[in-house]
Amino acid sequence: DADADADAIERTKQDLVRELQLYQVEMTKVGLSVQAATADAVRMDVERAAVTAQIATVQADIAALRQAHPEAKQVRRQLEEYEALAKMANTRPSRRLLEEKKAKTDMELKQVEEKVQRNRDEKAIREKQFHLFMQSLFDLKESLAEDAEQKEEKEAAAAAAQVSGEEGEEDDDDDGEVKPMD
Repeated sequence: DADADADAIERTKQDLVRELQLYQVEMTKVGLSVQAATADAVRMDVERAAVTAQIATVQADIAALRQAHPEAKQVRRQLEEYEALAKMANTRPSRRLLEEKKAKTDMELKQVEEKVQRNRDEKAIREKQFHLFMQSLFDLKESLAEDAEQKEEKEAAAAAAQVSGEEGEEDDDDDGEVKPMD
């Protein structure tokens, strides 16, 4: 029965260790997901900065043209400005789409970070449970060992009492008295 209990405890221990390993793999996946989301957010910021810089450059060019030829080429400059902005707008996603995508990425990042925190909290709880389980297992093992020692001591005492009782019966037999058998 003690071997069966020890086997069951060992299986439970192995199951818990396996579960902690699987949890660690899941945490690694979540960490990689957070890294990917962070990289996407940085890339979106860089693209937005590039679009903003290009807009500023085009606007500066347009301002320079306006100052050089204020009256004669005003219509032409407006057409060039419109075409440059339209061309750039057609090559890049709209600011609204970039902001929506960034907001979505930020929200996903926040959700992943919250999940990571929940998983860390759960991991901490499971580690505490595991340590408590191991302590209980150790205490149970100690208790079983003490019970076995007490049982051996009782058996030894009973054997000693039986041996001393048999010696006493042999002495009584010498007196000629007959004792009933138990």
